[in-house]
Amino acid sequence: MRHSVSHRLRAGLGGLGESPRTSFVRRVYQASALGAFAQPLIKHRHKFLNNRLLPRVMAIKKLAHYSIRTSELERSKRFYIDVLGFKDGYRPPLNFPGAWLYLGGDERDYGVVHLLGTGPDDSGLAEYLGDRGPEQGTGNLDHIAFLATDLSETYARLESAGVDFRERTVPSLDLHQVFLEDPSGVTIELNFAAEEAIAASTKRAGLE
Repeated sequence: MRHSVSHRLRAGLGGLGESPRTSFVRRVYQASALGAFAQPLIKHRHKFLNNRLLPRVMAIKKLAHYSIRTSELERSKRFYIDVLGFKDGYRPPLNFPGAWLYLGGDERDYGVVHLLGTGPDDSGLAEYLGDRGPEQGTGNLDHIAFLATDLSETYARLESAGVDFRERTVPSLDLHQVFLEDPSGVTIELNFAAEEAIAASTKRAGLE
């Protein structure tokens, strides 16, 4: 007995356990009066769906860097280098003052923090990135967060530099967070394993 196209389509809706892509292609095949025409879809379905039917998605791999406009360029450099442990590294010959700061010695990713020096003549910066007002802080961006280690050393650096900070532990995440502000008012969050906070607290108590 020959089945109608509609019957074949209904029969193809019950593919339990199939991926949406496989189910879609199978229904096209079963609903088509030209089954032979649809067979290449089955054979090359992943390539066909990726390249022809589904919208292409930009492949973002990771956050590259963030940039800060600052009238306190040298203070900001010292903060990120002396307090947070960044390294001053290669920066192309741009037509305005600034610094590219790196984590470790690998400079292939073009730095994590870009400092953009501002001053009376910002024509070079305006030409490169556009003109902006003299806002302070993070504006609509609330804070920047880093994963970090060695909380005891971080305490020592912050206290040595006279940097105020606040902290809290999030038990459900097993995370201890330290918040501070850079010289431009940008809030930085440092995330440590909660066990580091316990160890640091025990160490401090032993020294008192």
